[in-house]
Amino acid sequence: MQLVKHKLKTYEVHETPLGQVLKEHTPAELPNWPTLSQLNFPRIPYELFLQIAKWQTEIALEHKSESATSLFLVNGEWKAICFNQENKANSMTIDVDFEEEENAKLLAEVADKSPIHATLHNHVNGGAGQSGTDFKDEQNLFGPHITIGNLNVRKMTFHARLSVYVNGKHEFIQLHFCDIIDVPVPPYASVEQLDKIADVFLDVPRNLVEDYPEEWKDRFKLEVTKYKGKQVGFSTVYEPDTTQEDYELDAWREHYANKKKDENSGGNDSIVQFSQAVEKLPIWPNEVVFCLDFTNEKVFKESLMNAPAIVEEAAIACCLRLKLSYEELRQHLKAEADKAQTN
Repeated sequence: MQLVKHKLKTYEVHETPLGQVLKEHTPAELPNWPTLSQLNFPRIPYELFLQIAKWQTEIALEHKSESATSLFLVNGEWKAICFNQENKANSMTIDVDFEEEENAKLLAEVADKSPIHATLHNHVNGGAGQSGTDFKDEQNLFGPHITIGNLNVRKMTFHARLSVYVNGKHEFIQLHFCDIIDVPVPPYASVEQLDKIADVFLDVPRNLVEDYPEEWKDRFKLEVTKYKGKQVGFSTVYEPDTTQEDYELDAWREHYANKKKDENSGGNDSIVQFSQAVEKLPIWPNEVVFCLDFTNEKVFKESLMNAPAIVEEAAIACCLRLKLSYEELRQHLKAEADKAQTN
């Protein structure tokens, strides 16, 4: 049967004694597949996916850096390998040198045994998707490639695609979460049902997940630039033997000291009350005290984004530790502030 398109509709071409006629082709006449894609290799175990996500989340929260894990299909089972990788200073991306001695050895153990080289990396606090860099990195690695994002909150975002040749031409075919991650899926589920299933399995506190292999902990390295920056006109003056975190913390202490001066001179009462409330919370490091506007979730997020990075990191850690969303965190802190006000 020949199918053709006409005015965005699909038609069947039928031969008649009087010539060719078109009959509208209805989806009901197409075969009903049980899933969106039927791949000839097993799906990645959900537990393995979560272990990788936990490792990458910890790196994202601590270093604000991407990280990557490779997956190989060896004897029908998925094997995850975290190659030695390094983040260059002031960058979110990582470099993996496959010719480095240990990496070359790790790759040699699986390269000849697996026809597939899959990857799973993240976009830190950004949404999941395929960037231009991802496109270049993945087009010569045949198999599934996964990006997770928004690691600063409990519910991750997810994007997957299959690097494959179709009719002699390389293409990326987008995959659904349920196509590639081994979670329970009812047969012939609709796309809407699959989306709901994905939402459930992506909304998980990674700090409660089973721990990843011990050797992964040493596979990520951060090239730290020692400096302390102070803006002088359009120039930045650097001091030795300090880190960016030191500078951010010092900047925040100075900022908070100014708020204390405002307090003594009758400054913004809501900021003062909020600061005092947060100081009493055991979930924050003693040296991290911040004043945010918690009028509503939108304003709270905006003020958090404008705070020093160390404050944002503390908020992210708090959300993960207490398994809170930003809105729940805002309400939790506002309650503490209201309590402080009544006291």
